[in-house]
Amino acid sequence: RMDSMASSSATTPACPSLRHVLIVRHDAAIREGTLLCEAWAAAVGTARTSDVSRLAASMRRATPGWDFLADGKLKALKLPAILHGGATTIAVVAVHDASFPTLQAKAFVEKVALMFRPLVDDPALQLTTKLSAQALFAPALEQLLARANAQGKLAVVSRRVEEVKEIMHENIEAMLVQQERVELLEEKAQETSLAARQFKRATTAAKRMHLWNQAKMGLALGTAATVVTAAVVTPIIVAVAL
Repeated sequence: RMDSMASSSATTPACPSLRHVLIVRHDAAIREGTLLCEAWAAAVGTARTSDVSRLAASMRRATPGWDFLADGKLKALKLPAILHGGATTIAVVAVHDASFPTLQAKAFVEKVALMFRPLVDDPALQLTTKLSAQALFAPALEQLLARANAQGKLAVVSRRVEEVKEIMHENIEAMLVQQERVELLEEKAQETSLAARQFKRATTAAKRMHLWNQAKMGLALGTAATVVTAAVVTPIIVAVAL
């Protein structure tokens, strides 16, 4: 687990993020919406920009409610935010990495929509000229986009910290279990060694007792033989002497 943790931290993938946000005006007489304003996230490569732009363009047609679209590693969503005059709609479109949380992307789009609703009568939003509101609203969109991505990165970092904590907890538990097993084996070895020593002592004591018994028996037999010999020899000696 420690090896996998080290390798995963060394090859940490880029954090999923929001890539592009657009403000689009839909008029009944125009099939495809007019791009009024847009903002890009930082560090979007040239090839990535092309993919994001193509997906964003697919979302510029009018729809009655939330609209979602996925294309490979990218996703897009759109919310008609402002109804103006019955025939005109101002919609917010966002393109994000497929692994970026959908709920977080929806919350971002809703926040942008709330920002634009009080500005429905602004002249820049009434024009049908491409990017007519870019100079006025792009800085605010860029700040919102950067803030949302920073929060996303913070959430990812927090999740990875929790994953590392979990891995460390598992490693500690495994180490403690292994230590308990080693201690158990040591206790069994000590018990076996103690039993062996006790057995050796008992064997030595039994052997000592057996040797003492043999010695005592030998001494008794020797004494008896001496007595018998004395009993036999003494009368003979007496007889000879007489």
